[in-house]
Amino acid sequence: MAPKTYTWLSLWFVLSYGISLWDAVYILLRPHSLPGGKWRLPWAVYDDLEYIDKTYDINWFYEGHPKSIELAAKATVTLPEIGLAILYLYLAHTRRSPLAPLVGFSAAFATLIKCILWTLEEIYCGWCTVGHNSSFNIFTLWGVPMLTYATFSMLSMWHLGVDMADALWKYSPVEIQREENEKS
Repeated sequence: MAPKTYTWLSLWFVLSYGISLWDAVYILLRPHSLPGGKWRLPWAVYDDLEYIDKTYDINWFYEGHPKSIELAAKATVTLPEIGLAILYLYLAHTRRSPLAPLVGFSAAFATLIKCILWTLEEIYCGWCTVGHNSSFNIFTLWGVPMLTYATFSMLSMWHLGVDMADALWKYSPVEIQREENEKS
C-alpha cells in the first residue's frame, strides 16, 4: 500500500532539514566557519546568532566551553535525523514504500525531542546561553524558531501516526473479519 504524501510535510522536511544540515555543517566545520575562517562566507548571516546564542559564540568555542562542545555533539546527532528525513522523502515520493510514514515519524520525533532538550537545558541552566538578550529577542529570535520546529514536528507526527494506525487497522484480523462478515 503506497503511503499518503502531504505537500506541506514534504516542503517542511526539505526546508527544515536543509536548515538543520546547514547548521550542523557550520558547527562541525568550526573554526573554519567562524568569523575570520576560510569557509565563513556561507555562514556570514550567523553573526547575529553568534551573539544571540552563546553556544555559537567564537570565544566559547576557543575557550572550549562545555556548552560549545555539547553543541558539536548535538550537530553530530542531527546528521542521522537529517538522514531519516531524506530517507522519508525518498520512500514516500520515489519508492512509494509503506515504510515511509514510520521513517518520517522517527525524523519528526527526533526533532521534537531535540527542541524539548534544548529548551529544558536553557531553563535548567538559568538561561545561561540566551539570557543576556532582552525578553523580546529571546522570544522572537530563539523561542519562535524553537516553537516552529516543535509545532511542525508534532503536526508531522500526528499525520504520519494516523496514517500508520489506519494502515495497521486495515490489515488487523478484527477488520479483516468484519469485512468478510459484511460480504456474506
